[in-house]
Amino acid sequence: MKGEYNGEWFLLGGSKHDGQLTIDDEAKDIKLEIIGAEFIEGGKVDSGKFHPKHLHQIILGSSSNKITLYNCQLAGYSKLGRSLYLITYQVEYVFLGVHFKEDSIPVRSGTFIFPHLSAWYDGENSLNKLEGKQGLFINGNHIIQDALTNDEIKVNEELTLILWDKVMKHIEQMNVSYKVTYEKYARFQYDRNVGFERLLRDGITFLKLLSFLSRKASQLYNHLR
Repeated sequence: MKGEYNGEWFLLGGSKHDGQLTIDDEAKDIKLEIIGAEFIEGGKVDSGKFHPKHLHQIILGSSSNKITLYNCQLAGYSKLGRSLYLITYQVEYVFLGVHFKEDSIPVRSGTFIFPHLSAWYDGENSLNKLEGKQGLFINGNHIIQDALTNDEIKVNEELTLILWDKVMKHIEQMNVSYKVTYEKYARFQYDRNVGFERLLRDGITFLKLLSFLSRKASQLYNHLR
């Protein structure tokens, strides 16, 4: 999926710049390109001078909707004409439909899909669910709701980890074939608003733990074989 948003882009309280945001899911690339003679913070572009890699935690946009860009790094610029440049910023996250007014974006929860989460959490029970991903039968029937789970794990006083399964049926050819896909989701639910950077930090910590445990389990399995 590729999305493009043309509009005006600016820092909070700063001047507006015409440009285009491009989101390429397949390439996992998000970039903002603005056209003009100034960087988004207002400094003049001079191709004969060294410009540091500016980092902006938040850039706001007005397109067909409000947009907030989070963690934006100057990637470079190229000259289009006399005193006219194409200035490119790499973007880490995009929030559609909202303008955040401060760097610490408040969130109450966040949902992730982690690799190998079901294999680690469900153990042998994950096999039936994973078979459903191929559209195979279990005891003569396709995967049923009873095979799915929804669990809550209290991590501490302010954080609850919610894990749940989701199965979706996709028609590939009408009345001929379909595909059943399965995912296990993890939601970090906080009892109060926390900064978006806290959500990312907790998610990355959990991913590292999951990667470590999955690697250890794989090493043990290979040893037993």
